Amino acid sequence: MRMRMRDEDEEEDATSAEDEDEDEDEDEDEDEDEDEDATSAGEDEDEDEDEDEDEDEDAEDDEEEDEEEDEEEDEEEDETSGIGEIMTLLERIGGSHHFAPSRGRHVLLPLHSSVSPADQRLIFAPTRHGVRKIVLATNIAETSITVEDVVYVVDTGRVKEQRYDVRRHVTGLVEGWVARASSRQRRGRAGRTRPGHCFALYTRHRAEQVMAAHQQPEMVRVPLVELCLQVKLLGLGAVQGFLARAIDPPSTDAVQDAVATLEEVGALDAEEALTPLGRHLAALPIDVRAGKLLVLGASLGCLDPALTIAAYMSYKSPFASAHDMRDAAERARVALAATGSGTLAAGQQCDQLVVVTVYDGWRAARKRGGRRAAAAYCKQQFLSAETLEMLREMREQFAVLLAEIGFIQRPARAVERSAGQNVGRLSMEEWVDAPEQPWNKHALQPAVVKAVLCAGLYANVAMMDTTQPHS
Repeated sequence: MRMRMRDEDEEEDATSAEDEDEDEDEDEDEDEDEDEDATSAGEDEDEDEDEDEDEDEDAEDDEEEDEEEDEEEDEEEDETSGIGEIMTLLERIGGSHHFAPSRGRHVLLPLHSSVSPADQRLIFAPTRHGVRKIVLATNIAETSITVEDVVYVVDTGRVKEQRYDVRRHVTGLVEGWVARASSRQRRGRAGRTRPGHCFALYTRHRAEQVMAAHQQPEMVRVPLVELCLQVKLLGLGAVQGFLARAIDPPSTDAVQDAVATLEEVGALDAEEALTPLGRHLAALPIDVRAGKLLVLGASLGCLDPALTIAAYMSYKSPFASAHDMRDAAERARVALAATGSGTLAAGQQCDQLVVVTVYDGWRAARKRGGRRAAAAYCKQQFLSAETLEMLREMREQFAVLLAEIGFIQRPARAVERSAGQNVGRLSMEEWVDAPEQPWNKHALQPAVVKAVLCAGLYANVAMMDTTQPHS
């Protein structure tokens, strides 16, 4: 996070253009070397402070750190974008005399994708007279949502973007300056329903001469595996030659890396021709390794856990990612592996099998006692109910895709349930999850599930030797 809160008084200047609707020329310039030309018509919102309220003075702090607090937690990217920076700033603002919540004059609210829907709704709720709302947000507030009563935006001009490192084969978040197009979006967050102001914490020179006009196209900064697979499916010739004709063509190294990945997975042969597996994977609009996992899971009789693992790989972990709950969630995860007897995770040092176990537990609780029992299970295991619901929906979508390419059957007619009553056909979820289905006959055998997992994720597989001491 690049917003420098030099001291509480300066913080109050940047955020509290509220207190007297003074012309806040005293924003802290986030620029390292240039004078404070704070381009007030402002640009972006890496951290925009929107202090809102019935009074004409509100401000939203949108800390634009595209996604996720830590590059190393890449599976949680979309969900924890900039959360560490947001919580740090929240603590610093809340710890100041002027903004302390105990004074009852300000409401401090974080906004990022891992905030629960209930807490997100607080962002849009009006505050009582005399109380200002300060929202600290990631770039989710740049275009995804609009807080209507925002009057002031403080923009640091910073952003984290997903970038793919071809040499290291790693996708991570890289911090940099926003593009001018994005800065205009941030500026537009101010004054949606009345005149507003945007304070940009960088110089006019940087805005006009250093920042790019537009964000780099995705084609030149993300993995190209799925795109290359579609090129081959459509019979468009050699991947390298076809993509070279794009307006902003990707690098040769990036294309070669994607083709090598497809060959490693088995989707392309040595002549760059599409294989039968490749044709199946091209019909599954997900990461090719997750798709291969589903195909193998259905073929080897452990589709139920394979669906859960593929959904988890494509979305995020169901364990709570809130800043103050991570340690407790990690302890719960470790405890499941150590004590979850009778489950796939029992005695296994495998995150994927732990996720399968907690999903199965949540599903059983939901079936047994409805939403209340499911919520209690989530609280006990430090799980996100919203994430588990999303995983459930993704599992069903994946099952439909597998049915469309012939790996499983759909429930085509009415099915008699327990007690001999014919109450209509089963839902896709019930049909696919049923343990008696041929595609689930080995679903409770850890050895088979781990074999499918390793085959699907190869060569991204590692083994830990627990017999050797670790430094």
